Amino acid sequence: MGTAETERVEARLSPGQRQRIDQATALEGQARSSSIVAAATERAEHVIRARMTTVIASAAAHRVMDQVEALHDEHELDSFECGNTTLSGWLECHALQARGRGTGMFVLVDEGAGSVVGYFAIAPHLVAREEVPARIARGAPNQIPAILRAKLGVGRAVDVDQRVAERVGDDQSAAGRPQPHWRS
Repeated sequence: MGTAETERVEARLSPGQRQRIDQATALEGQARSSSIVAAATERAEHVIRARMTTVIASAAAHRVMDQVEALHDEHELDSFECGNTTLSGWLECHALQARGRGTGMFVLVDEGAGSVVGYFAIAPHLVAREEVPARIARGAPNQIPAILRAKLGVGRAVDVDQRVAERVGDDQSAAGRPQPHWRS
């Protein structure tokens, strides 16, 4: 069995940081680099889960899901604006073509205005077993079937955001809500 390919990463540490890391690695009986890699990997997984997962109450989820529709030709897409020209433009120019090539395209429709206030695209995907946590990888094939969230855009118009927020039970005003994270 061959060894995994690795890369070298350098980091600058203050003397205090170095001392704390050395103390922790001595207590664990680990090499410093192994401990740093384990901690950085754990932090990366935490950040990815936090940024890629949205948790809302069950009742609110049902209200939102009632407004999610599969994209069709009659949806008005040219007025959608999320603050990211790439994502806004992709919806208008490429979403229907992507749907035709097998990408699942879904839109969140504001019932009051009948306009698209958000969208997401999903596509079938395969993930290498070594890239997933052990609890998922255990007993899985070398390539694990998955769903890739390929695109996500959330409308930025305050009045639309407020109507959607009211429907999902958000008691904060749209103006006081944190800005969503844009990912393509």
